[in-house]
Amino acid sequence: MTRIKLCGFRTVEDVRKASSLPIDAMGFILVPGRKRTIPLDRLAEMLSAVPPGIKKVAVLKDASVSEITELQSRFSFDGLQLHGEESPAYCRALRERVPIDLCKVFHVSQTAVLKAEVPLYAPWIDRILLDSAMGGTGETFDWTEIPRWKDAAQAFQIPLWVAGGLHPDNVANLIKPYGPDGVDVSSGIETDGSKDEEKMKRFVERVRECDDERSGGGTAGLMEIR
Repeated sequence: MTRIKLCGFRTVEDVRKASSLPIDAMGFILVPGRKRTIPLDRLAEMLSAVPPGIKKVAVLKDASVSEITELQSRFSFDGLQLHGEESPAYCRALRERVPIDLCKVFHVSQTAVLKAEVPLYAPWIDRILLDSAMGGTGETFDWTEIPRWKDAAQAFQIPLWVAGGLHPDNVANLIKPYGPDGVDVSSGIETDGSKDEEKMKRFVERVRECDDERSGGGTAGLMEIR
């Protein structure tokens, strides 16, 4: 099955809208100055609303290892998603201090990373998330670049996820030809800045429909969205 992460939750109400959906993870943005950044004094309440079975992921950018260690001690995330210029050495140091699921975001334009540095990251990360050149723009990138990144990830048995401009009406166009291991969506499941329950449901349905087609019907039971 294609893994699904819904990201950018800002209110307990929005978390509850997604809680009955068969998704793998919810993301909470802790990067200062972003539109969907969560103040730490509201974070515990939001995390407590995430049901068992759905991973809680902190979205971070160029935070120090000590800062993340402190965050983890306070909030007990299930995973970390790194959007900055974090080096392989940084990822190693972080993994040794905070031994939980670690996702490193790469921009599709980073061909030097693709060719030379993915092997250096591979021992310390659990997945790669491929995003547009800037990230967080709500825009898609050239998906024909995905196979090269997928080959590089598969060489080290690292799952490749894709983000950037996804929404219910285009996610099938990604999954059917390119088959990423997971998808990550934020603005594409919102209306007027809030999570839209119907868009979230349709997004998940579209992903599961693609999985069902690829498996010859074997995932049909998973398409029932509560």
